[in-house]
Amino acid sequence: MLNRSLGIFASPPNFLIWLIEKKGNKKIKKFGSCLTENLSLIYTLRAIYKTVGHNLKKMKKLTIIFTVLLIVSCGTSKKISSTDLLNIAKKQTENKEWTKAEKSWTELIRIYPNNAELYFQRGYVREKNLKYKECISDFTKVIELKPETHTARTNRGYAYRNIGKYEKAIADFTSELEVNPNAYSYEHRSFVHYLKMDYEKALTDVNISIEKAPTNSISFKTRALIYKAMNSKEKSCADKEKAIELKLLEKYSKYRKDIKELNEYCSE
Repeated sequence: MLNRSLGIFASPPNFLIWLIEKKGNKKIKKFGSCLTENLSLIYTLRAIYKTVGHNLKKMKKLTIIFTVLLIVSCGTSKKISSTDLLNIAKKQTENKEWTKAEKSWTELIRIYPNNAELYFQRGYVREKNLKYKECISDFTKVIELKPETHTARTNRGYAYRNIGKYEKAIADFTSELEVNPNAYSYEHRSFVHYLKMDYEKALTDVNISIEKAPTNSISFKTRALIYKAMNSKEKSCADKEKAIELKLLEKYSKYRKDIKELNEYCSE
C-alpha cells in the first residue's frame, strides 16, 4: 500500500483528482471522454508506480510524463476541422437531432463569433426544440450582424408569439413584411391577430397569404379557424377541407387538434 504522505503522486486516482482541481472543471471537461478511452494508460501508470516504491522524485517524473501523454492524446485524437463540424451540424439539423445540432452550431459560433448564418441556424434548431427564449437572442444577434437577413424577424416573431408576447410578434412580422413581403409572414401575423380576437385584421392577412401561396395548407387551416370565430360555418368548413386536401396533417401533425376542433364544428 502506498504511503499517504506522498499526496497527489501516491496513485492515479489522486493524480486525476489533482488534475481536475488544478485545471478546473471547464477545461478538463473536453478531456472527459478521452480519459475514459485511455484507461489502459492510467492502469499502466499505476503498475509502474508500484515498481518504483515510495520514491517521490521518480513518481513526480512519471506523473509529468504521463500527464503530457494524456493531454497530447486527448488534445489530438478528437480534433475535428470546422468544415467537418459544419457538415455534422447540417446533418444533425436535417435529422431533427435538435439537442446535438445546437451543440454543434454553438461550437461553430465559438470559432466564428460574428457569423450571422451560424446564429440563424442555432436559433432555428432551438426554436424547433421549443426553446423559444433562447432562440430569440439568436435571431436578435442575426438582425444585429446582418439586418437584411430574410425571415430572421419572422422566426423571432414566431418565438414571441409562443411565449405570449403578441405585440412584439406583430412588430417583427410587420418589419419582415416591409422588406420581404412573403406568404409565410402574412400567415403568422394573421394567426396572432386571430389569437388577439382581431378577426378582420386576421382575415385580411391570411387572404394575402393565400393569394401569394395558394397551396399553403397552413393558411387554409388558419382561415378556417378565423371563419369559425366569425360564425361563417360554410366558409370555415370549406377551408378546413381544403387544408386536408393539401395534406396539412401529413406535413404538420401538430395541427391535429385544430382539425379536430373544426371537424366537430362542421359536424354540428
